[in-house]
This record gives sequence, C-alpha cells and structure tokens, in this order.
Amino acid sequence: MTKEPTPIIEVRNMTMKFGSLIANDKINLKIYGGKIHAIVGENGAGKSTLMKVLYGVNTPTEGNLLFDGVSKKLTSPAKAIAEGVGMVFQDFRLIPAFTALENVLLALPKKERRNRAEIKKRIVEVSEKYRIPINPDQYVWEMDLGQRQRVEITKVLLMPGTRVLIFDEPTSVLTEHEAKAFVDMLGQLRSDGYGVLFITHKLNEVIACADS
Repeated sequence: MTKEPTPIIEVRNMTMKFGSLIANDKINLKIYGGKIHAIVGENGAGKSTLMKVLYGVNTPTEGNLLFDGVSKKLTSPAKAIAEGVGMVFQDFRLIPAFTALENVLLALPKKERRNRAEIKKRIVEVSEKYRIPINPDQYVWEMDLGQRQRVEITKVLLMPGTRVLIFDEPTSVLTEHEAKAFVDMLGQLRSDGYGVLFITHKLNEVIACADS
C-alpha cells in the first residue's frame, strides 16, 4: 500500500473568530506540492480569511497549522514566508514610483538585494519560463492591472524557498485572454512542484485546472 505523502501545509480544526463573528469554523485542509487546490465560495464565506491565516496575517482562534507534519504558529507574514508561503493579494502591494525591478528588490531579504544585475536576469528568466512578460525597468505607474499582477507573482517566485503560492481571486482584474494565460501558468507551477491555492468565483477555471 502506497503511503500518502506528507502535505506541505495541513490545517486541522481551525477556527477564526472576530469577536462574536465566526469567519472560519473547524476548517480541515491539506495542501500538497504539485497540486492546484481551488477555494470556492460566496462573498463573505471566509475564503480570504482562511488564506490570511495561512499567510500569518490572522492568528487562528483554535486549531493547528502543520508544515511538513510539524505544528507551527504563524504570527506574521515573515514567518509564513520563512515556511515557503507566498501570497498574491487582490490589492497589489507595489510602489507606483518604482520600477518592477525596484519593487522586486524591496521584497527580497537584504542579502539577496546586492546584485541588481543578477536579480534583473532572474526576473527575465521567470517571466519567460512562466510566460508572464515583464520589463524590469518599467515603472509600476505605467502598467495596467495585468502587468502589475505579473510583478507581484514574480516577487513571490523569487523569494527564497517559496513552495506554496496563494492567489486571492487573481483573474478578477484580468481580460479573458489574460485569464486563460494565467490558468496556463498555474499548470506550469504545478508541473514544477509548487502547491497552489486558487480562490475564484469562476467554475470554468476550477474545472480547467484544479486537482481538488
């Protein structure tokens, strides 16, 4: 009998309360490398709240988070990043007056920022591999929403040790053509062994790419 692989992240009986409001109630979830996990639900169902627990923004009221089978407490996004979790939010965290390269550099640990030429080369390599074209020297204020999202994705992919990527309704800001390219990119991330969490309202996208 084949042993089930250990999930990168496991959520056990996780409850998240804000005062008397129960946003997440006894959630159980396993996130595996090389899999696309779709999170689907109505507005207000608690999807983004759950993702923010996995990214260390929210500390759960009850329950456990396990990374590689070991219980961990995430008290900040920095701790989630250290466990290999990256998140692309609906509201992009970019500085408009900076270039794509400068925004990526800001997101990296200080020791990773020293060689601008090397980071610029890596941005181009990632953009070509995943077909998310980026001009590292373009200012964010000059970019449309789709281009800004590509910079956010590149930031996450270049963070050392990223293993899980969380996307919060990523196709809501994209054209139909861009959304199809995005779903194709998720397939490439899966092939490269990343665990992907994909919040969406669009069931055609779920059917097109999700494993669970």
